[in-house]
Amino acid sequence: MDHLKIPFNITNQIDHPDRPNYLVFHFREEERAEMFEKALTKENIFFERGTQEENDGSIRYLFGVRKSDTDIVERLNYEVIGSFREPFIKDKSARWVIIGIGLALVVLAVLGAILSK
Repeated sequence: MDHLKIPFNITNQIDHPDRPNYLVFHFREEERAEMFEKALTKENIFFERGTQEENDGSIRYLFGVRKSDTDIVERLNYEVIGSFREPFIKDKSARWVIIGIGLALVVLAVLGAILSK
């Protein structure tokens, strides 16, 4: 495999181009790749690691894993991605205000449905 062509995709996994029983997970950040590698090692998952230089000079970190391990590896992948994700609403008080408004709307909707009968 000379150069892995990664199509536009919202996930970070694709089928291995040469080995049909393998998936390739790819990361652009070394820190995420190392965390993923540690998680795979901890779970005793067999994997192959490689790197690929992109056209813009950046490095893409590649992990080939067996499709038979997909369920476990996808969970590990989501955990790695999630550990780097920031909250949608960073301010805690704003989060609680939005939750409160949402609950108030639900209560009003239920009351409206009950009272309209």
